[in-house]
Amino acid sequence: MDPIKQMHNAIMKGDDKYKTMAEKLGVALKPADFALEGKVLLKCVMSKWLPAADALYTMMATHCPSPKEAQKYRIPHIYSGEDDSEIAKGMMECSTEGAVMFCASKMTPTGSAGRFYAVGRVFSGMVNTDKYHVRQPEYDPEDPETSAYSQDARVQSLLLQLGKEALPIMNCPAGNICLLGGVDAVFTKTATITNKKSANNFNRLKFNVSAVLRIAIRPADAKQLPKLVEGLRRLAKSDLLVTTKSEPTGDHIVSGCGEEHLKVLLKDLKQEHACIEFTQGTPTVPYKETITTESPKPALSKSPNKHNRLYMIATPMDEECVKAMEEGRIFPTQEAKKRARILIDEFEWDKTDTQKIWGFGPADIDTGGANVIVDQTKGIQYLNEIKESVNSGLLWASRDGPLAEENMRGCRFNLMDVKLHADSIHRGMGQIQPTSKRVLYGAVLTADARFMEPIYRVVIACPEDVVAGVRQAIPAHRGEVQFEEEVDNKMMVTAFVPISETLGNNSFTKTLQTKSSGKAFSQFYFDHWKLIPNNPLEKGSKSETIMLDIRERKGLKVEHPDLGDYIDRL
Repeated sequence: MDPIKQMHNAIMKGDDKYKTMAEKLGVALKPADFALEGKVLLKCVMSKWLPAADALYTMMATHCPSPKEAQKYRIPHIYSGEDDSEIAKGMMECSTEGAVMFCASKMTPTGSAGRFYAVGRVFSGMVNTDKYHVRQPEYDPEDPETSAYSQDARVQSLLLQLGKEALPIMNCPAGNICLLGGVDAVFTKTATITNKKSANNFNRLKFNVSAVLRIAIRPADAKQLPKLVEGLRRLAKSDLLVTTKSEPTGDHIVSGCGEEHLKVLLKDLKQEHACIEFTQGTPTVPYKETITTESPKPALSKSPNKHNRLYMIATPMDEECVKAMEEGRIFPTQEAKKRARILIDEFEWDKTDTQKIWGFGPADIDTGGANVIVDQTKGIQYLNEIKESVNSGLLWASRDGPLAEENMRGCRFNLMDVKLHADSIHRGMGQIQPTSKRVLYGAVLTADARFMEPIYRVVIACPEDVVAGVRQAIPAHRGEVQFEEEVDNKMMVTAFVPISETLGNNSFTKTLQTKSSGKAFSQFYFDHWKLIPNNPLEKGSKSETIMLDIRERKGLKVEHPDLGDYIDRL
């Protein structure tokens, strides 16, 4: 038996043998430690025998390269500007004389009045308590429409984090990590802070995981609602991955990466950010709404005043093209020629169509959304006047699809024809925006609408003698084994499993532990979205059950969407 197990057994049984074992392992226990019992004593002994902090600090000091070495090869990957610019060269040299370039990559609470410090690294220059340009990831110096995402703010305090303490300092030179106080009011999660207007942003942070689980909460006392809303705002700032949303039913949705992540988030919300009691539902999985065929004919919707008509066709996009949009290779603010070249060369789009993309949606996705609207009309008067209204309708419709108000994915909408009133007062935003939303819904429902569910990539490590049990557990939860390999005398099984199958009492994890006698250990990573082939508008299908459950949870009518509500007759 290994020393750790012997120590554990001795302490948990109350056997004094652990004192002799501790001496042999070089652990010096104080008289006060002998008064401890059970897990508290075990934790005390283990922390003195194998101090994780010392091991971590030694590893960082030994293996992490210095900023002067690391920034030479990191800057081309993390900075969106030209590599040969003076600003980029200053960061590569880690120069204290260059422009101030600070990458705020995290927010940490100050401990008072809901304020936060911006945590990040100084890549060049010398940060002081001065006024700087604070730019959110959406800002593009070449696009004047994104100017709202850049604001000036003064750094009111500068601190150095030392364990649990933060000590004030006068300035911070390039290469160091520090905390900035006073700038948290102008951005939410991450930002580029600089003293040069010509500087570009640092690239967005990318993660291997995604907020694919969500839970509904509401205050136990309705009078505490403002505190809950403020607590959710603070929670969203403190965690890079969490997202929050309010539903018409009065529920507030918190989205996280997994059940354990949600538990931590709700604990932080209750004890640190909101400090109130709240009720919570069961974790649920988001779905995407998509289409599988092209609309057989254009959907028609008339404006409320009956003076304007929009004709739209929905067609599915290639999965690789959708992934390119989600990964940020194709996005709304991209140079039109560069975007057109990618769409033509890689995805065989028509050149004319690439030049007449009106917009992307939904807007709450960082990359602009994986749904597009393309103008295929010819010779229409006043068309540019309604472009903004139609794009607004796309943002609205793609955020809340027609089946169950879930985000759309992979839908291309072709605007085929438009009939507009000659008087501009009769074709304003109030007339065109709701009409464009209705016609988009109608086009989706005529193009074989379907749901897509999120899929985990599961990596399971287990001894060879329980691989058979692992193979039984995966298909029992609609999973698919991808490949198996042996690594360091252990079998590594990689599989795809729907995220919905990892929730609840009869979850994949529990089945896996049962089938492997507790010898299998699994890691989950969000991998892709998979089409559910059942028709949600078909009575008795699995997709119909999913749709009606979501509609009931969101407070919508528990019935099929009516196509007649969205399209009109000629």
